Amino acid sequence: LIIFSLITDTVSILDSQKGRLKILDKPQHKIRFSDFITNGLLIVIGFACIYFSLSILNKDTFNQSMSILDSLFYSFMIGTTIGFGNISPMTDIAKAITMLEGFLCFMFVIFMIVIFVNVWISKRTTNQ
Repeated sequence: LIIFSLITDTVSILDSQKGRLKILDKPQHKIRFSDFITNGLLIVIGFACIYFSLSILNKDTFNQSMSILDSLFYSFMIGTTIGFGNISPMTDIAKAITMLEGFLCFMFVIFMIVIFVNVWISKRTTNQ
């Protein structure tokens, strides 16, 4: 869903002229804070489903058995980089997926900051 959303957002700023795609000079970005929250929750919930599935398939995937709430808790802690450390991955696949989530969520936060700074700068320059 997130990849589809990113593709449609990218295509929406492209203009078809003479059979070629051309980036519009002034794309109209309508950034809503709710979109960022929704996409962040989708990432966390998606990884929680993966963690819960891994825990069901192999009870030794984590240092404790994982309920749905435990999976959501673990995914949220990794996604927000809080990481209390009470749940830890024990298998290589769980470690790799945990690293992937940490990286994706870190990049998501950086992406959000860049967009908000760009919007703030563009609003500030248009007002002056």
